[in-house]
Amino acid sequence: HDNIINSFQSDSFARAPSSTNEDSSRVFIVGMLRSGSTLTEQIIDAHPNGQGLGELETLPRILNEEVGERPWSTLTEDKLDAIAQRYLAECSHTSHASAIVDKQLGNYQNLGMIRKLFPYAKIIHCTRNPLSMGVSCFSQKLPPYTNLWASSLHGIGHFYNEYIRLMQHWEEVLGDSMLTVSYEQLVADQEGTTNTILDFVGLDFNPKCMEFWKTGRAVLTLSQDQVRRPMYNSSVARHERFGTLLDPLRDALGM
Repeated sequence: HDNIINSFQSDSFARAPSSTNEDSSRVFIVGMLRSGSTLTEQIIDAHPNGQGLGELETLPRILNEEVGERPWSTLTEDKLDAIAQRYLAECSHTSHASAIVDKQLGNYQNLGMIRKLFPYAKIIHCTRNPLSMGVSCFSQKLPPYTNLWASSLHGIGHFYNEYIRLMQHWEEVLGDSMLTVSYEQLVADQEGTTNTILDFVGLDFNPKCMEFWKTGRAVLTLSQDQVRRPMYNSSVARHERFGTLLDPLRDALGM
C-alpha cells in the first residue's frame, strides 16, 4: 500500500481537482471480512429511504478501465465527472433511496478516488477486534484464489497490518467524511450505534432499522445467516476460547 499512501498525501489531495458531482446519496462501506459490514448495510437497507446494493465490482472495474496505472493527480475535473457519471449509470437500483450502499470491501484501497469522484459521499469503516476477526476469517472456507491471505493465521495477521496501516492514512486524509463503526459497540449499544449510522448517512431514526433481519432482502455474503436473526453477542470476544492456538495471529499482529 506504499504507492497509495505516497500518492494520496493530505496537502496534494486537498489541492487536486474533484468531480463536480453533487450526489449525496452514495454510501461506501469498507472493512475487513467478518467485521460487521453486512450488518451495517442491512441496517441502512431496512430504512424506507435506504438501499443496499451489495458487494459491487463496478467501481474497481471502472477505475481499472478509466484510470489504470495513470497517476490520479493527472485527472481533470471533466474526467472525474465522466467517471462518476459512468459509475452512477452502471449501478442500477430500484428506488429513489436517499442512502444507497456499495459494500465492496476492497474499495478500502480506492477511498481517495471515491472522495474525488463523489465529494458528498459517505464512507463507513467497519472494525472488529482483530483476533476475533481473524478467527472468523480462518474458520470460513474462503475461496483461495481471492483470499489466499486467509489460509493461515499468520497470513491474516500480515494482511490486517497492511490494511489497517492504509486505513489509518485515510483517516488523516479524509477526516470526518468517514465514520468508524465498531462491531463490538454496535452489539453493545444497538440503538445508539444505529442512530449514529443513520444520522451519518442523512437518515432519520426508524424502528425498522432495529429489526433489520425482517427485510427479506437477499444477502449473498458469508454473513447471510447472521443478518436474518436479531442481534446477538456470542461472536464478541470469540477469540478468547482459543487461547494459545492463536499465537501465530498474535505474533503477526505484534501482540
